Parts: sequence; structure tokens; C-alpha cells
Amino acid sequence: MLEIEFTQKHDVEVQFAAQVLQDLASRFDLEPFLFTHRIRLDPALGRGGVSHPILSLGIMHARDPDRFLSVFLHEQMHWFLCMCDLSAVDAAINEFRAGWSNAPDPSMRDEVGVDEYSTYLHFAVNWLELDSLSTLLGAIRAREVLSSHPFYRWINSCVLRDTNKIAAVMARHGLLRQDARLLRPSQSS
Repeated sequence: MLEIEFTQKHDVEVQFAAQVLQDLASRFDLEPFLFTHRIRLDPALGRGGVSHPILSLGIMHARDPDRFLSVFLHEQMHWFLCMCDLSAVDAAINEFRAGWSNAPDPSMRDEVGVDEYSTYLHFAVNWLELDSLSTLLGAIRAREVLSSHPFYRWINSCVLRDTNKIAAVMARHGLLRQDARLLRPSQSS
């Protein structure tokens, strides 16, 4: 069960976004993709979200439930990776950095992460997002949703083009959701 908090409790759009999130939780079995149950809806975040310390979602995409689900899963995958062996995450990031060394400059904010580490961390996050979305929406729709995001465009193009190559890196480091040995059990905080 999701524990939904609001930064603006009486805002009609926030209430709508909360209902969309609840509808998604009713429509899909989200439990395999939940690594925190505490969700904050914050209209100040616009189109995106923030994973920590509380998973917070902007409400801009609530009228597009598939995209809203994608952003939600994206932030959940940050939580998942934080629960994994961090040396395995770092090893995967080093492989991504070596295999895709032509990343745009971080100043191209819609293309990559805020810095080099964030860019290559998002290879793992965005691949996990695609994998999770594929489970829930089917592979074709998941790829459509990921390719339509106005953010992380270069990263997503790599994830969509090199899906199997990235999957191999993830598997080699035990970072597939079904294979990961989590450092601590899923928790609600």
C-alpha cells in the first residue's frame, strides 16, 4: 500500500495526481517494484521527481498515466540501487563510463545527469525503469514512453539502442531486480 503525502493538500491537481497513483496501484501489481512506500506529491517538481530522502513526484504528468508510472518507477529504481551492493553499482557505472564514453556535457541538462557520475548511474536506473515498465505495459509501450521523455534523452537513446548490452552489465554485477542481493530489506521510509 502506498503512503501518499502532499505538499499542497487542497490543490485539485495534487488530489487528481494522488487518484491517478492510486488507480495505477489498483491496475498493476506494483509490489515487486516498490522499494519505498512513502510517496510525496509536490507540484513544485513539475515533470520529474526526486528519489531521496522521500520519494517525491511532480504532478505534471498525472494526466498521462503511463508517463506518470514511468517517473514513479524511475524514482523507485533509485531506491532499489541504494539497497544493492554499492561496490557492484560502482563497478557497473565504471563499465557504462568505458562503454559509452561519448556522453554530452552535463550542461546539456535534458540529455544527461547533473554530472558524469549521475549520467552513468542513470544507465542503470533508466534500464531498470524500462525493464519495469516492460513488465507492466509491455515492451513496445514501455519503449514508446521512455523514448518520449523530454529528459535524459541521450541516456534513454543509449538504453533503447543498447538494451541487451546494458542488461549484460547489469547481470554481470547482480543488479537485475530478481537477482540482486539487497543489503537491507525493503522498508517503508
